[in-house]
Amino acid sequence: MEAFDVGFTQSPINANSPHIHRLPVELLQHIFLLIVNMSDCPSIFSYGDTTISANVTRPPLLFTRVCHFWRVVAHSTTVIWSRIKVTLSGRVEPLKPFLPSLLQSWLAHSDSQPLTLHIISGELPVRVAHSSGADSQLLEILVSESKRWESVALTSSMEDWSRDVYTPQLRALRCRCVEFRPTPTCNNLRRLHLQIGSAHVIHASLTIFSHLKTITVDMILTNGRTPSYCESITHPCLESITLPLYSNSYQTHELKLTLIAEPGEWQVACIMEALAGASCDIRVIDFHTATPLGKVDMDIIEPLFSVVKEVTIEGQVLRRSVR
Repeated sequence: MEAFDVGFTQSPINANSPHIHRLPVELLQHIFLLIVNMSDCPSIFSYGDTTISANVTRPPLLFTRVCHFWRVVAHSTTVIWSRIKVTLSGRVEPLKPFLPSLLQSWLAHSDSQPLTLHIISGELPVRVAHSSGADSQLLEILVSESKRWESVALTSSMEDWSRDVYTPQLRALRCRCVEFRPTPTCNNLRRLHLQIGSAHVIHASLTIFSHLKTITVDMILTNGRTPSYCESITHPCLESITLPLYSNSYQTHELKLTLIAEPGEWQVACIMEALAGASCDIRVIDFHTATPLGKVDMDIIEPLFSVVKEVTIEGQVLRRSVR
């Protein structure tokens, strides 16, 4: 296990102290880390109907309130401060000075650790249409550490954010929807998760983020907009695109799944797995590929006929072999 250096190796507590106070520092630090990692990102603030306060009843802030020794160990264990959830309350008036200072202190305790952030809309009843003074205070502090952002989850759209935020370490992004500039500052993104997406957004994301490995979309919108990029694009890093399939009890037409992929063994296995859990009835699979119809290995394609009625290559129907 990795050891954490806090400047001393044992608790400055005598032998008559409770056993919990006689734990080696390294073991206590690992306990702290396990507790913090057992749940989602720890929230820094606690919300009442009209109030915001420090969330001192939950780790890691809770660790700092047990005793002086625990506080020293917790403050010195940088990794437990590298994950944080910040709720934007929507308040117009500024926050009490203690709360922004607490956020700054939390981030300072994380030292140079890569940051995982969950930034969500407020839990208070009253919201405002645009970022409030309180929200701006918190966002300014978070953005000041944007060079360390590694994983970020937003409940707002990316278009609500400054497009000049520099995030060279950002590898995972989850947000409501996106509209990207051609030269984004987070071009090392590996995982993109959208609550709402479209063909245009997916195509633009693949065009801009050449290192993307996975794209997940929770809801697909059909707006009739065609991708602004017409050229063919290759994505050597891309491993998966996860899209929702919805059922409709009133549908009478056959659904068609179009794939820009080679009809290979691995692709067929992925399709079989995906359709096994689909909630709609896909009747036709059409491969868009440079592979000629006569070069398709029917032994590889054959399993698809157990889950769909028809398989086509660029619209040309594949005929099953007579056995």
